[in-house]
Amino acid sequence: MFNINDRDKRDMTVEKKYVTWEQVEDFITKLTPFIKEHNFTGVYGPARGGVVFACIVSNRFGLPYLGAPQKGCLIVDDIVDSGRTAETWKDKGYTIASMYYNKKSIIEPDFWIQEKQDLWIVFPWESNNYCVPFELDKQYNIDLHKELQEDVFREIRGERSD
Repeated sequence: MFNINDRDKRDMTVEKKYVTWEQVEDFITKLTPFIKEHNFTGVYGPARGGVVFACIVSNRFGLPYLGAPQKGCLIVDDIVDSGRTAETWKDKGYTIASMYYNKKSIIEPDFWIQEKQDLWIVFPWESNNYCVPFELDKQYNIDLHKELQEDVFREIRGERSD
């Protein structure tokens, strides 16, 4: 029997929801009170989408970016879909925040803002056009995705740009 993996399903799925950088920023803004009411020791994001969110949260709130979860940290991810990734951390008592949450998931994150529908979610860093309006690139003569990517790599290497 032929098995289809998630990546194949994504490529075959006709209906996709494209998330913009503005929506990512909105998630971070809505996450702010949650972060401020807790005393997190750092932030960890699982590869791939979680890394982007973890770097943004680390920079925005001055939390240490962690290469692995540690006691008292916030784990932030782009989506809790099946819940298999998050289940391990939830069972160990970690706090989990996610932009999207599928109610069919085996666990519910501690913080989430958007329910996932039956669409494949495409985040800005996954899209060929990165969901950046052409006018912004042209107006400021920069590649916004390249700028964010460089920030993420600097953060991973420990080269803070404060």
